[in-house]
Parts: sequence; C-alpha cells; structure tokens
Amino acid sequence: EKLRSEAKYLQEALSAKGINTQINTSDDSGLTIQLALSKLGSSHLSEEAYHLLADQQKVTITANTSHGIFNGIQTLLQLLRDNTMIDACDITDWPAFAWRGYMVDVGRNFQSVGLLKQQIDKMALYKLNVFHLHLTEDIAWRLYIKQYPQLTASQNMLRDKGAYYGENDIKELMAYCKERHIEFVPEIDMPGHSAAFKRCFNVDMQSAGGISILKNILKEVLDTYHLNYLHIGGDEVKITNLNFLSEMIKFVQKYHVQTIGWSPGGILPKGTMRQLWSAKETLDKDTRYIDSRHLYLNHMDPLESVVTIFNRQLDNQSQGDAAHIGAEICLWNDRAVNNEQDLLRMNPVYPAMLAFSERSWCGGGEQGWTAVIGT
Repeated sequence: EKLRSEAKYLQEALSAKGINTQINTSDDSGLTIQLALSKLGSSHLSEEAYHLLADQQKVTITANTSHGIFNGIQTLLQLLRDNTMIDACDITDWPAFAWRGYMVDVGRNFQSVGLLKQQIDKMALYKLNVFHLHLTEDIAWRLYIKQYPQLTASQNMLRDKGAYYGENDIKELMAYCKERHIEFVPEIDMPGHSAAFKRCFNVDMQSAGGISILKNILKEVLDTYHLNYLHIGGDEVKITNLNFLSEMIKFVQKYHVQTIGWSPGGILPKGTMRQLWSAKETLDKDTRYIDSRHLYLNHMDPLESVVTIFNRQLDNQSQGDAAHIGAEICLWNDRAVNNEQDLLRMNPVYPAMLAFSERSWCGGGEQGWTAVIGT
C-alpha cells in the first residue's frame, strides 16, 4: 500500500503504451512487475537509488524509498522495446547530484497549467526532481494574492494581461509535482524585478511601506501552500536598504521554510542557499550551492545546447556533496512570444533537458565550455 501511488503511475504509463495491467498486493504467478521497498546499498544518495532486475517472467524494482521506486519506473519505461518488450537486465543506479532542476519564467511570458504539466512530465521521465517557477517580474506579477487582488489586475501587467495563477492552479501544480517526486519551488523575486509590484502599490519594496505589504504577501503564501522552499531572488537591483534581504529571509524562516537566493546578488544571510548565475562568485564551503552558470537555455544556440550541456561538468566536480548539491537549467524567455508553444519551439527546452538529465544524474563531464563535437 505504501507504493500505491507509484503503482498507479506505472499502470497509467503502461496503459498509454497499450499495455493493460492490474494492481495486486499479493505475489501472483505469471508475468509480473513487482515494486518493493527493501534495504539497498549505494555509495551516494541512497534515498534515490534503485535496483531493477528483469528476466523472462518478472521485472522487480526495489529501493529504499518510494522516490527510488519512481526512478526505477522511469528506467523501466525507457527500456521498453516497441512498447511491449524489455531485455533481461540487472541495474543498480543512483544519481550523482541531489538537486536536478528546471526553472520556468512565467512572469515575462505566461504559460498555461497544461503546458507546465507537459514539461513536468518530461522532467519526471528524465528523473529531474526540482521544478522552479519564477512567478513575479517587472512585466507582471502572476501569483494571485487574496489580500491584494490588484497585483494580478490587467492594468498592472505589460504582457499577457490578466493571466495569472490562482490558489487552485498552484495547488494543482504542487500535487502534480508531488506525484512525480518533484520538489515545487516558487520564486517571489525581491527587491529586484519588482516593477509590477511598484506599479500596483506605488511604493518600492525596500521602503517601510513595501516591506509591510511584502510581509503580508509572504504570510499568505506560506500559510496557504506549506512550502519546503521559497526562492526570494535578490539579484540585479541596487540595494538601498542593507537590511532588506536579511529581514525578509528571517521572516520566511520563521515558517521553517528554506530560502534560496540568486548569487551574485544582494546581501544574503548565512543559511540561505545560493543559486549561481555567474562565475564571479567566491564560494563558501559552509553554504549550499545550485549551479546555473551557463545553463540559461534562452542564451543557447539550439544545436549547441545539447553538446555544451552534455559535456559540462556541473558544479566543477564529478558529483555532488554537502555544499555543491546540484544544478538547474533555466528558461528565461525575455522576449514576447505570440503563442506559449513558441517558448518550447524557439528554445532548446526538451533536447537540453535530456542532455542535462544525463549529466546531472551520471555526473562526470569536463570543466569549461564545449561548443562543438570533436573530430
């Protein structure tokens, strides 16, 4: 029963391939796929490790956790030949990096819940496990706040006017991620990228009035969604209030929520995870880092992206550790598009995601930037 959700997921995935199955908690004879929690040894990140054993009569997936089982299911689906057959194999596997993320900017260009789910499905298939949603921007604030409905009013948006995510939308996305063992990480950018906030309230976030409003917003968000992580941005802005980020982060941490900020950026207190976007940052061994340097998909030639990411050594090391927990590819789509599908057509989202999944799961790679395939 502990693996009912994973069994249901596998059943639906097989059904989509024309294979009908039944879920049974007993050990039936005949051709079966067995999912079982069992102690499994691994040298790294044992909570995501799995063992997949297949022969002519049975496929068995064992793991320490349901997340490991889910990872094994993805491998099983990839091994299906002609959607019906799997070759005999014996695989024990685990990831090199704990944080394998994908970020989408919906502030500049809105994306429907359906399109976001499509991308989350691809993430699950490739064993990515963090979905980072950049919700607020200069262009528009996309997260509905009950106390301040004017934030998402059409007149305060410059693009995709009136398009935003309500409470049910966010909870639907969170549930969809949870079913796929993906961490949902929303971002409320502060104090930069906040022109939409200023248009609405006619105050700067760093002012006393702005801080008071922002704390009300954060309280509603944290009370409503019960997050594990909140990204607070913090980059590309002139800091006029030296205490701003420290004060806001302490407010969030009272809810026992882990904060993340962009780096380089404003003055982030200890304990805040840092997401690297530039190589200029000096790293601290007591801080946890997420590597997004040279991983902005909108900056990449579509044909170059697969080569570059596939050969890239994430975090400048072969696998993660306590300080270098992983990496994240980012879709910033700065320019306006006519159709939300253009965001996937005009940027190398799925090819890059596949290459990134290989490198973030397997580790290795080479330091530096590889732009062409060697002869």
